[in-house]
Amino acid sequence: MPKTIDLTLSFRPGMRGFQSEVATTKERDGWNARTLLPRAN
Repeated sequence: MPKTIDLTLSFRPGMRGFQSEVATTKERDGWNARTLLPRAN
């Protein structure tokens, strides 16, 4: 069964179980977004 990520939570660098990378920026794309990735344990 795939893992579910609750997007109602605030994610911060260093939190266990995930990492994020910039997907879009306000300056380049007009809006901000980050991609959440599972972190290998």
